[in-house]
Amino acid sequence: MMRDVLLKRFCALALGMLGSLAALQVQAAVGTTPTVVATDVFDTTAGKDRWQFTYHVEGNLLTDYAVTFHLPTAGFADLAAASAAPPNVDATITPGIAGSDGLLILTALSDTALPFDYSLFFTRLGSGPFGSQLFEVSDDSFDTFQTGQAAITVAAPPNNVPEPSSWMLLGLGMVLLTRRATSSSTRPRLH
Repeated sequence: MMRDVLLKRFCALALGMLGSLAALQVQAAVGTTPTVVATDVFDTTAGKDRWQFTYHVEGNLLTDYAVTFHLPTAGFADLAAASAAPPNVDATITPGIAGSDGLLILTALSDTALPFDYSLFFTRLGSGPFGSQLFEVSDDSFDTFQTGQAAITVAAPPNNVPEPSSWMLLGLGMVLLTRRATSSSTRPRLH
């Protein structure tokens, strides 16, 4: 009888500990917050508007938990990695096929993978503002337990126009070179 009571208590304690552990694992992954920064990059092919998304993922992810970003085929094409995957993160890019979304899947290879950044090149097929991007967080059994919309911020384009002081220095240099060339051609040569 005493043995049965002890066995029941042990089983209840073990189940309680397993339940607490499962709750801790879910808690450790909930609250993952990705942000996306869009940058217009130099277009190397006429008619293709190339962009780069830089994903910044914060929060907590356990080993083999993943953050998946959806890239609808109506807006994105020619997906390619723009940076190497950070240590302890596996990055998988799948293009959209037959109307299905392209995917960027970032999987934690250890519990200490966050925060991290990852960049992706793509051809933009649409126009207007980006809006937001659907993301999902899944566990090691591929069960999705968090979904959301990551806001996309467009980075300011780089200023490739020289400042006025640069123009002044360039102009001064040209004047000095011209003056030197004309003064050397008007001097008599000594032999």
